[in-house]
Amino acid sequence: MARIILLVALFLALYYVVRQIASSWRTQNKTASAQQKLVQCSSCGLHVPEAESTVIHGQYYCSNPECNPESSQNPTHDE
Repeated sequence: MARIILLVALFLALYYVVRQIASSWRTQNKTASAQQKLVQCSSCGLHVPEAESTVIHGQYYCSNPECNPESSQNPTHDE
């Protein structure tokens, strides 16, 4: 009988430890993803993560070449 009680106690302790570790892991992942700041493209209005945006003269732009005022890919209309 003592063995059964000991096994149940060990199982409950292991279950508690695993739940605590899983809970802290989920909280860290949520915190990391929630800390990404979104900024709005000054040209098209798209919201993008700040790390993926381009800052030109204090304004944010998305990765679309048409939105970037300093893009060298602006089409010329010489026909």
